[in-house]
Amino acid sequence: MAIKDLRWAGLVQQMSPSLTVLSKDQKQILINAAFEILERSGNRVGSKEALELFRKAGCRIEPLDEDGEKVFFPQSLIEECLRTTPKRLILYDRNGEPSLYCEGRNSYFSPTSACPKMYDPYTGERRAWKKEDIGNASRITDALPHLDAMFALGSLADDYGFDTFVHEVHAMMINTTKPIIYLSNDVPDTKAICEMAAVIAGGWDRLRERPFLLQYDEVLSPLKHKNHAFDKFMYLAGEGLPVRYGAFTMSAASSPVTLPGAAAQSLAEALVGLMACQLKRPGVPYVMAILPGIMDLKYGVLSSGAPEYHLFHSIYTELCHELQLPVMATAGITDSKVVDAQAGAETLWSYLCAALVGCHLNIGAGSMESHLIGSFEHLVLSNECIAAVRRFMKGAPIDDNTLGMDVIQHVGDGLPDRIFVDQDHTTKNYLEEQWQPEVFNRNNFMVWTEKGKKDSFAVCNEKVKHILENYQPEQLPDDVLAKLEEIAIGATDPETLAVSKTAKAKRRRKFRVA
Repeated sequence: MAIKDLRWAGLVQQMSPSLTVLSKDQKQILINAAFEILERSGNRVGSKEALELFRKAGCRIEPLDEDGEKVFFPQSLIEECLRTTPKRLILYDRNGEPSLYCEGRNSYFSPTSACPKMYDPYTGERRAWKKEDIGNASRITDALPHLDAMFALGSLADDYGFDTFVHEVHAMMINTTKPIIYLSNDVPDTKAICEMAAVIAGGWDRLRERPFLLQYDEVLSPLKHKNHAFDKFMYLAGEGLPVRYGAFTMSAASSPVTLPGAAAQSLAEALVGLMACQLKRPGVPYVMAILPGIMDLKYGVLSSGAPEYHLFHSIYTELCHELQLPVMATAGITDSKVVDAQAGAETLWSYLCAALVGCHLNIGAGSMESHLIGSFEHLVLSNECIAAVRRFMKGAPIDDNTLGMDVIQHVGDGLPDRIFVDQDHTTKNYLEEQWQPEVFNRNNFMVWTEKGKKDSFAVCNEKVKHILENYQPEQLPDDVLAKLEEIAIGATDPETLAVSKTAKAKRRRKFRVA
């Protein structure tokens, strides 16, 4: 068919807004700086298996103490491991259907994890988490369409000893079909979690083919790697399951206060995990990660609402894009203590920056007070903000329909009697073109007053209660539920708990973690 309108011939469309912080040259400088850190400064590694892999791969290793040795990585090894790392990751849902395509500039969003306290949506009490609260957070996330994956949001108290994470994952698995990001303490409870996943998936081979969960761990910045973290992803890499590993840097504390230096250090630290995984099993999926912490030296807190936080996030994401690697970071966390104007501004800004730069996985929904408290209401607010961001990211493609020349001509010919509101073009395009909020209020003052003058927190709280009282996620078969319960209970038998608590106390002394 002949082209009649040559306006569209060869048209290059800007299909989605985007953000670029670094030039091509700047990205290469920072990547080379990370390589130099690995070659000259080295990283401290304690895992015996990883040390042996690095030694066989030709790394220079210097002894330090009983907790680890210092490893220096040649650039040739870094580049070889980058070549064998998959350039994308697909995470599936609980039913084995493709869900998250971590490639290109796709952006997905989920809650965070490990908030020590929560806001009770019924009493307003600030209290410790229970297992049923993790389940409720999962149900809410399952019901909210713009939260794409599940992370536990809270951190269970010590009722389950060293294996609290097994029970957190158990609560998530039975309350959502969405992909799951999870924490674990050591290899035994990582195995227990993977065993539960294999039961749901229909076997280990099926789980490897269609993974629906992603393990999460962090570097002990600066330039140190926890033994148990390496041991866990050595196990996962050996099983062919995806690994997410990266830095939790605090600019001005555990990394340079200057963002380029902090980004180069963070990239170097994450690459150590990548090399270990690729040496263990070339081709295993690996996600580069960053928690772009900004230490506010005035207040002595880790600020998640600082503009530098989003800039750090963007710089690191661009470096991972340059290396063509899946990337995960935090987004949506607010320093505010309640769902208020500050929470709304910081949350929306954070999600917009993450989407504009194209970070693949973004955890943070539900987290408030600089990650000290989890809020179900903030999950609802996050869902609203992400929905708005996704409408923005659709952009405004130009074609005959969106340009609307015919309807403009038609209304113009019929002035003053014709308006656009009653035209077929408007009816056809209205719902697709204009996003409609569920939480944010567009009523006039009179209508808003008649409906109770509800602020955003009240609307979010009502939504939370409605989900908790009415929504039921898709249920697993009874035999699968029974097997999951058996595995979860088996992970917390009295003998295991006694050994675990001793190990936990020793680890806290060794690494000085809370």
